[in-house]
Amino acid sequence: MHISSNYGDESRPSSIQSEYDYEFTLNRLLNGIGLALGDMPLGGSGARCNGYFSVSTGDEFMRDNPIDLMFAIGLGAALCVGLAYCFPAIYLILGGSLSQFSSICLIALTIGTSVWAAARLFTTNTWLVLSGVLVLLLVPAIISGAILDTTIDGQEYHFLAIQALANGWNPFYHAAPNFPLADQMSLPIWVDHYPIASWMVMGLEKAAGIPYAPAKGFSFTLMVASALIAASVLLRLGVALLPGFAIAGTAAANPITIVQLFTRMNDGVLASCILIIVSLAVAAVCLRRRGAFLMILPLLIFALNLKFSAIPIFFAICGFICVAIYFAKGLRVAAIAAACLAATGIVGIFGIGFAPYTNNILQFGHPFYPIMGADGAWDIMSSNTPPAIEAAGSSSAFWVSLFSHTTQGYAVPPSAKLPFMISIAEIRAAGGPDARVAGFGPFFSGALFLALALGIACFAQARSNIKVRVALLVGAAMLLITLVFPENWWARYVPQFWLVPISVAIACFLAQGKWKRIGAYVLVGVMALNATILLVSSGVQALNRHDDVMRQVENLLASGGTYEIDFGYSLARTDVFDNAGLRYSVVPNVTRTDCQSIEEIAAYGPDRQGGTICRLPSAVE
Repeated sequence: MHISSNYGDESRPSSIQSEYDYEFTLNRLLNGIGLALGDMPLGGSGARCNGYFSVSTGDEFMRDNPIDLMFAIGLGAALCVGLAYCFPAIYLILGGSLSQFSSICLIALTIGTSVWAAARLFTTNTWLVLSGVLVLLLVPAIISGAILDTTIDGQEYHFLAIQALANGWNPFYHAAPNFPLADQMSLPIWVDHYPIASWMVMGLEKAAGIPYAPAKGFSFTLMVASALIAASVLLRLGVALLPGFAIAGTAAANPITIVQLFTRMNDGVLASCILIIVSLAVAAVCLRRRGAFLMILPLLIFALNLKFSAIPIFFAICGFICVAIYFAKGLRVAAIAAACLAATGIVGIFGIGFAPYTNNILQFGHPFYPIMGADGAWDIMSSNTPPAIEAAGSSSAFWVSLFSHTTQGYAVPPSAKLPFMISIAEIRAAGGPDARVAGFGPFFSGALFLALALGIACFAQARSNIKVRVALLVGAAMLLITLVFPENWWARYVPQFWLVPISVAIACFLAQGKWKRIGAYVLVGVMALNATILLVSSGVQALNRHDDVMRQVENLLASGGTYEIDFGYSLARTDVFDNAGLRYSVVPNVTRTDCQSIEEIAAYGPDRQGGTICRLPSAVE
């Protein structure tokens, strides 16, 4: 690629210079319009350009270009999140514990290393990269901090694990602390044996002095970072400006990510990691950027330690990356890439991921304990599977869920619906953080039908257009990974499925043909509308639950009493009550009969009630 920093020709006579500049400016404007609409250049230049976003037909990256700057900022922010797990984990392996001083030092090291690596590899403007990264870290933290997490998982074991890490727990050498509030769910088993990457990031922030609510903003950061990285790669591949940003934004707005933005749940974080790593792989293979491949490695370590389900997902994705490298660069390069990815996986699972994977093997014979393993494995799926899904059987559950009305799966049984149909009940259910049936949103099944038709239309060009072939192969890989996953009916366990129609849309924009592009615009529009519905629904519900919590706190403070509280699953509410200065004691069950008043915990969880607040008699206070 080539970009010229001197658009004029100073050697021209002054008498014709102004005319030349006018013609050049007009051509740039026309070319910009053509690129934005996804057409060929309209001006006199043979290169496709849109203002400062100059894209030629080559594959290499250019330094100090806005596209590369956007890529570097997104990558720098993503690395900050990934290394915010890796560096503290190494520190704890060396025998340390998170204190305020050590956490601040680790955060400074994380930001410095991330910005340096991103700027060094992809641009020379370090200060702009630093500024952009800080914005992506601070703004999401502020937004996220304005809304409390009221999910069951987020308030329960996620909160307890973060609290333990911030208070000095070293999971590599010590069992989970004895939580006095943990009763019926035996919570220490989840804290002690589940992957810790997201907890480490939030625990690091909390130990440094950042409150619990803003600390969860890193999921927002990753979502924006994934959009920036994906957009820059698409623009370099030749996708026009407007569709490139539209596709990247829609891909980043994965429904699983959207509905968990204001929670401590980590399925949406995994979704963002998938998009980032796939985008970096495409940049490495199609755009010949070895630096992009290197950046996959620390992010892969982070992703593998998010959830048990991340291991099979990324095992398959890494296999796809190696196959793509083989066809693009040959066996030798593919073998080197495979060795690097395998070594990273080993380090991520058995080294830095010693807690919990190796500990689980040593103690209970299986890395995925307590979900798997002969020694006391816990069955968490039976109680979480809607009866209709269970009745459908493993072979049909995926399709039943996909073509049903969206429900949370608690009380409303799934029922079949026609694609593109929608109801008010679906809109509310789709905004929940953990929809068990049709969790990708009410329009996703219709989007899949559009994607199927467009994929067939683009398939003919796959043999002659390598970029179309790569896009379709990415979609096929995501589909295959989804179909072989045991619990693929539950959307939050297969977030990569969202990328299947996205990949088809990319293929259509890269292919030749007006109708393919029109179809791609419709497909992206449907998916963007679907994501918008989920964003509005989840945002409104999260705000309403937050307001309910704060209203209850205000009322409790206004009463001026002392309370005896059974928090149930909402253990994170202790932090809210402590910050408010409420006087209370914690009990496993409220059994008093002399309470002046009894009420439930407000916003206990989506579609759930529980917990008990007993106002003690004045004489007892």
